Amino acid sequence: MPVNALNTVFTGLLGNVFKFYYKTKGSCYIESKRTIKLIKNWKAELLCRHFQLYLSRRGVSMYIVSREWGFNHPLYPQEHTTSEQLEKMRRYRLNEICRDQKPFIPFLKRIYGEKYTPDYVDGIRHNIPNKLDLAPGKIRHENHSSQYINVSNGKRYTAGNPANSRHSVYLLGTCLFFGYAVEDKDTMASYLQRKINEVYNDWRVVNMGVMGAGFHDTYKAIYDMKFRKGDILVIEYGSLMPMEENGEIYDITTALNNKAMQRDSYFEMILHCNHTGYELLADKLWTIIRGKLEEADDSSPDPFYLPQPVHEAIGEEQQYHRQAMEYINKVKENTPEDWNEGVRGAIVMNCNPFTLGHQYLIRQSAEKVDHLYIFVVEEDKSFFPFEDRIKLVRAGTRDLKNVVVVPSGKLIISSVTFPGYFSKDSPGSVGVDTSLDVDIFGRYIAAPLGITKRFVGEEPIDVVTRSYNESMKEILPRYGIEVDEIKRKEQAGDVISASRVRKALKTGDFGLIKSLVPDTTYKYLCKRFREEHE
Repeated sequence: MPVNALNTVFTGLLGNVFKFYYKTKGSCYIESKRTIKLIKNWKAELLCRHFQLYLSRRGVSMYIVSREWGFNHPLYPQEHTTSEQLEKMRRYRLNEICRDQKPFIPFLKRIYGEKYTPDYVDGIRHNIPNKLDLAPGKIRHENHSSQYINVSNGKRYTAGNPANSRHSVYLLGTCLFFGYAVEDKDTMASYLQRKINEVYNDWRVVNMGVMGAGFHDTYKAIYDMKFRKGDILVIEYGSLMPMEENGEIYDITTALNNKAMQRDSYFEMILHCNHTGYELLADKLWTIIRGKLEEADDSSPDPFYLPQPVHEAIGEEQQYHRQAMEYINKVKENTPEDWNEGVRGAIVMNCNPFTLGHQYLIRQSAEKVDHLYIFVVEEDKSFFPFEDRIKLVRAGTRDLKNVVVVPSGKLIISSVTFPGYFSKDSPGSVGVDTSLDVDIFGRYIAAPLGITKRFVGEEPIDVVTRSYNESMKEILPRYGIEVDEIKRKEQAGDVISASRVRKALKTGDFGLIKSLVPDTTYKYLCKRFREEHE
């Protein structure tokens, strides 16, 4: 490969890299592309060795598996492939097929078998969730719920997960782990879970694969994994380095060199498998990790998270830290001097408008702590303006002496940390990611204010709020914050919610409104809206 092409790799000029690729694509299987991939994988390997060393000290096994064979045999069983042949196969990509399925119906019937219908294929394609670029090294799929593909907090649903698990096998990689064009139960993770369930009943497989994202894009997901001694982490980022000993042993794609893997078992390349391929890959991975499952110590200590590295406090995260410090100083100015001791809790509320449900949650929470912060969402994107909302909260909690009501600032449910919150009433909002806001609260807000409890209302209706609650339960404990979910207050068999109040305003049903809100809110609503309905 010419020196100038190598320079483009090291300087990160990807546009020039692709120009070089297209200029030389007639050669037998793209030696230049393989060299570029090798250098990228070298960077990934440096990261992997760092995690492997630390995890091994804590009794966690980490495997780096390869897909080198599949990369070199993209059109198996054909031995040699040119880039021009690969480009002709592009029409078999799922995106291309879904433009017009008719010419591909015989192919799709062989790929999916009896499950094939045009709606089934569209259901797979159109429910692959988008990727979220939360921060450098933290790309993952957005939350999504559908018949075939389900993702929550960066984890794709794995069929067969036990209700109670003591140990975990984490899978972090590309589409090979996520599952290119299959439903949840047909991913490699789900097949591996079924293999494990034949022998053990307390191991879960956690699928954190991301379509089209390399390890350098996703490695920070490791900091979100709750490990126990004996757990297993499997990393797939492409090829192993040439000097790797016994590299072929850890190349899971050699399993695709199998008579069961015919042309009708993959899409445009062998690495984009159907269920047949993912089952073979799971079988190979099982042979690699099985010994470690047998060695796992059932008397393992409490779970742990990897500590965030020092270099995290740079760039965007340094900006979060600076903004948080400025905000906390303002909050402390509104904190009573006698709050020096005791347990501090917090609630984050939009209060659009303030209801008896909000008031109930605050009163219940205030009884469980010595001091309680109420953070009212400051972003002015709600039906009621912020100034009115915070006044109503203060008026409705005036009798609670251990409660302080403050604006939420820019780092608590804002367009910076949680933009999807303000479109949650729109169709498709199920895909909104909720974890960044929770992580910022735990990392930058809670500790300086001495907050050790976060209270939330149970959410049976709103999908986004329910996802937000689940993120809190998963993320906040690692920062030493207990999450207490309180059952919602009901009226006439239905939960009291701000959305019910807003709907009643549209119809002028002030009798219903009076049963849903405190007197202070009711007087405000009558003064502002009642004349419109008289």
